[in-house]
Amino acid sequence: MATGEICDLASSTILVSRDGSRRAIADSGAPIRDNEGGIVGVVLVFRDVTERNQMEREVLKIKKLESIGVLAGGIAHDFNNILLAIQANINIVRSSMENDSRNFKILESAEKATLRAKELTHQLLTFAKGGEPVKKISSITEVVRDSAEFVLRGSNVGCTYSFAEELWPVEIDAGQISQVVQNLIINADEAMPDGGEIKITCHNYTSSGENLVVNPGDYIKIMIKDRGCGMPAEILEKIFDPYFSGRKSGHGLGLAITHSIVIKHGGYIFVDSREGTGSEFTLFLPALREALLRGENESERMPPVKGRRILVMDDEYMIREVVEAILVESGNEVLLARDGAEAIEIFRESFNTDFPIELIIMDLTVKGGMGGRQAVKEILKIAPAAKVIVSSGYSNDPVMATFRDHGFVDTIRKPYDPRDLIQIITRHLS
Repeated sequence: MATGEICDLASSTILVSRDGSRRAIADSGAPIRDNEGGIVGVVLVFRDVTERNQMEREVLKIKKLESIGVLAGGIAHDFNNILLAIQANINIVRSSMENDSRNFKILESAEKATLRAKELTHQLLTFAKGGEPVKKISSITEVVRDSAEFVLRGSNVGCTYSFAEELWPVEIDAGQISQVVQNLIINADEAMPDGGEIKITCHNYTSSGENLVVNPGDYIKIMIKDRGCGMPAEILEKIFDPYFSGRKSGHGLGLAITHSIVIKHGGYIFVDSREGTGSEFTLFLPALREALLRGENESERMPPVKGRRILVMDDEYMIREVVEAILVESGNEVLLARDGAEAIEIFRESFNTDFPIELIIMDLTVKGGMGGRQAVKEILKIAPAAKVIVSSGYSNDPVMATFRDHGFVDTIRKPYDPRDLIQIITRHLS
């Protein structure tokens, strides 16, 4: 009223009601003037902006996560290329040593360390865009056991397993489902600070539709039960919400990510918990009752192909070099290309010769050049039956999940075990 100006309260003004709830308040004050322009009073407007402020914070969080995703995707791609070079070179050297030698065991430990680093990049890529599962037929037993034991290493919490005989195969992204199991085991571990036991049960389950929340079909049912502190009902309703955490140290993304991964696999996840009695998470993952599961022993019995002509396209020199060493070591001839354009030219020149290129391994993304997504289209114009495998450190790229739709016959994510590469090539050329 003294200045005749419109004024606002500080943006941090909080109204505390009688019941103790807190609401964010915005207000404005404006003078009331008479016909001559003199100030005769003031009008005050108070507005509850609690939800608006919360929405603005959520939008800001999303923008931050998008920025992290862009950064994470680039870092993970470069990191995966480096890991592939390290892992492959270790494997090549180790294969020439006696299994009981000291250096063999040292290199074996180093290779295991690269596999742990690989898991870290998968965690990092959770924040990147895409994230569609790259599914392959797998056994759930190994994924669950390895994931649980990895998390509980050094913990005072133990794990017991009950796996039914002849579990059906599942078509999953092993890295993503491993992340689901790890998130649930981490929560169970933290719920039992004084130690305890986590019980994991897996068995086949067929839904006929009587369970209204699980569609009819065949599933693998996984139950993870702890004997921890449990959760009250008000927390139980929110645990899958993004940014909600019942722990002071939590970031509120672990279970939200877990829920997202399970849903993308066409599965379901439920939780039952009571304070003081522990928690039990139940997962249903679609199963393939009649699917043929390629076991390790079967793959090992299949002799690697030799004397084949293979083209490798990658913009990273160290990747071209190490993949060439792997394939030459297994008895094949290798041609190298730095980008898609060079790969197309090499393939075209080879096509009408007596010794044509029989298979191509292409990097999906090439910095400043043609990548595999564009190059495979031109390759298939030259030879519609060409066999092209796509490889990438951007494992979250949607092309990796729908590779067949883009003309590829298979996919392999960096960093990969050289033995896996040989098995894939053998499968397509045997």
